[in-house]
Amino acid sequence: MTKSERMRALAFLCLGHFLMDTVATFNMPLLPLYEGRFQLAPLATGAIMVCSMLTASFTQPLWGTLSDRMAKGRLVVIGPMITCIAVGLVGLVPSYGSLLLVVAVSGLGVAAFHPEATALAGRVSAGEGAVGLSLFVVSGHLGLAGGPALSGWLAETHGIEKSWWLVAPGLLLMSVVALGLRPSFRLLNAPVKQTTAAVATPMNRTVWLLLIHATVRAFAGICFTVGLPFLFKADGMGEGAIGRYTGIFMFAGGVAGFSSSYLLRRGQERPWLIWTSAASLPACLLLPVLPRGGPMILGLIVAGATLNATVPMALGYAQRQLPGREGFASSLMLGVSWGLGGALAPPVVRLFQDRLGEAPTLQLVALCLVATAVPALLLPRAGGSEAAAAVEAHYNREN
Repeated sequence: MTKSERMRALAFLCLGHFLMDTVATFNMPLLPLYEGRFQLAPLATGAIMVCSMLTASFTQPLWGTLSDRMAKGRLVVIGPMITCIAVGLVGLVPSYGSLLLVVAVSGLGVAAFHPEATALAGRVSAGEGAVGLSLFVVSGHLGLAGGPALSGWLAETHGIEKSWWLVAPGLLLMSVVALGLRPSFRLLNAPVKQTTAAVATPMNRTVWLLLIHATVRAFAGICFTVGLPFLFKADGMGEGAIGRYTGIFMFAGGVAGFSSSYLLRRGQERPWLIWTSAASLPACLLLPVLPRGGPMILGLIVAGATLNATVPMALGYAQRQLPGREGFASSLMLGVSWGLGGALAPPVVRLFQDRLGEAPTLQLVALCLVATAVPALLLPRAGGSEAAAAVEAHYNREN
């Protein structure tokens, strides 16, 4: 593929990722609304997001492994369509049980999309460093920010019962993405030669350390994403304002992730992970007690940025350790880490908020970030690997 063809494919992938993550986070600011509508206990409210996290995260290795072994391209299109339809039904469900069902189905669509789409983004970005993959990741963060803003606006101005309005536009836009990506699927299906270094023990150890780091960060990030709407609700905010504030938190992480991957060179992963671990702790400790308005917005930006600034870099680092298995590497960093962190985060944060209060609970969660420094300190001092150089050279030769 020529460079222009690669960039065209990357643009469509970014659009698909934006749409995917927009609908994936649609329910985040609506948890207080669901709690009141179905008269739920805090643990039952947390279970809504647990259900989503379990299907969206723990099934990703299955989808990633399947993607690595079969003709690729279908899941990039089918996943978002499934999620779009399921999310469109959340306002029509008559009971708590049916809400859990549609949330679980939407998570399956999220899980199907991410490993294959991330692998393709990595391949079309070969030779461009981490910039292309960072654009892909930041487009998802834009969607993560847009989802809460969209659902908050819809619920406040038209009622959540109008969620079905999303289905037709979502399916139309994903059809455009599918047509735009079709010529690039041959790149995704191109064979990659495995090297001896690709399966060496030190790289497996590196991936596990990255996974531990990502899991703890995911736990803290999800706790804040779930807990902040209840903090804002207690202050009397409506769904629209809650969605906007939550969106700022998510958006800041995406911008920070892209900026760090653009500015930092390979080999700087370890000090960057250590630095952000140190910076995120005070930022997240202060955030819940900041005055609303300007100070809170600034706090959301700083906390969101320091929590998520490492995502694209860590993802690219993990993919370089497993050349030829990018789908599986992606499922670990974007799937399993969020699944392990997200399985506990929603019920824990709601249970503690009910007993300790909204702000103290989030400050308690912030203390968990101390644990992110340990795996970062144990990483090799030089990022990248011989396998990484080999696979990038292979991509450049073949495409």
